[in-house]
Amino acid sequence: MALPFLDVEGFLAHLRAGGVGVIPTDTVPGMVALPDYAEAIYTLKGRDRDKPLILLGDSSQDLRLFTRGWLPAWATLANRGWPGALTLVLPASDRVSAQIHRGQETIGVRIPNHAEARALLARSGPLVSTSVNPSGTPALLTPEDIHAAFPDLPLLVGTYAGSGTASTVVRWRESEWSWEILRQGSFRV
Repeated sequence: MALPFLDVEGFLAHLRAGGVGVIPTDTVPGMVALPDYAEAIYTLKGRDRDKPLILLGDSSQDLRLFTRGWLPAWATLANRGWPGALTLVLPASDRVSAQIHRGQETIGVRIPNHAEARALLARSGPLVSTSVNPSGTPALLTPEDIHAAFPDLPLLVGTYAGSGTASTVVRWRESEWSWEILRQGSFRV
């Protein structure tokens, strides 16, 4: 079985044409698309239409454009956890469309600690992302399992040997000026 791997150029062309693809990360592989094509991920996964997606980026400068400001407390935690297995859920700027934040008015942002993923993100800009799996099932971790479940999705060439544990997700609570852990992963707040 030949797996549908694409190099960065081929993968970018696929995304720019409105496609969805799979990238390796330091945690679990990510199903990604350009923000304007976020709806395609919901359709492919059978994802609950009320669940928001996150944005993966190559730098905090890229991701800050999608948040409402950038508080020192956010920068402190981002500097500890990025690149790495930390997703920050922050107030979304008006650049984040409802098809991404799904009425939550927040956006999850993360910089993966993975060379091939970051090389793509440096070229593509931030991408919407979620784990690769049919909704309600465990994340798929290997290219072979991903291809078996989603045979039409291209995979970015790279090392698919992440930790297998999803990122830690923390949300900024404006009313208390503190963090709330939504999902504990390997990163400790």
